[in-house]
Amino acid sequence: MNQIIKDIGKVVLLTLTLLALSSTRVGNADNSKNAYKDWNSVKDWNPQLITMMQNDMCDEYGWKDKALIHELSKHESINLKVPYLIDTNNKPSIGLYHFQEGTFERYCVNNFGLKDDINNPVVQTICVIKMGQRNLIHTNWVLSYKKIMRNR
Repeated sequence: MNQIIKDIGKVVLLTLTLLALSSTRVGNADNSKNAYKDWNSVKDWNPQLITMMQNDMCDEYGWKDKALIHELSKHESINLKVPYLIDTNNKPSIGLYHFQEGTFERYCVNNFGLKDDINNPVVQTICVIKMGQRNLIHTNWVLSYKKIMRNR
């Protein structure tokens, strides 16, 4: 009985979160600053919210290959189940797409002018989309990209 009550509580919480997100969105698909701001208010990410955010960001930034964005985050951090690890080059990989600090700084902050917040899934997603638009995903996520393409 206690487990059922806990499960119902989780469903209610997720429903309220989704309702709050949908009702507080301001603007439309052409107004990316508003979407970015609202998604940044999410504190407890789960796979469903990550997918919703990724879809919104793909729409906002005109990226058609949503599946690549979804699969990349699954391959890298298992959708934030493993948000941090020491990579094979002995450097930390951080966040939804396991950016390393140098790569994040070079592309996300310096090239694209995004917020310097490597732990932010929204910022990371926007950066990955912008990197994809410049054909940079396959050179920065080599193994994951190969696995994703092999399974298509």
